[in-house]
Amino acid sequence: MFAFLDEIYSMSGLSLDLLNSGFRLINMSNKCVYIEGFLRIVSVSQERIEVRLKRGEVAISGAGLRIKNMSGDTLMIVGEIDGVESKR
Repeated sequence: MFAFLDEIYSMSGLSLDLLNSGFRLINMSNKCVYIEGFLRIVSVSQERIEVRLKRGEVAISGAGLRIKNMSGDTLMIVGEIDGVESKR
């Protein structure tokens, strides 16, 4: 998967320093969101999970949401995902 991300970064033309200083978020078929670069969980419910990132915040909304895995600065949220909102 990381080779895939490297290819996306290369194609974007953005600096790797910029991309590595923030966060990475991947939404997989609206069933799973994988986040790298999270600092802490702000709030959790089955309909909304809010997370503080190294740069900003993100809110995942949907149904049956739950935290599947949390390790270091990575987080995986699963459920029926309706939306992903981010703010600086």
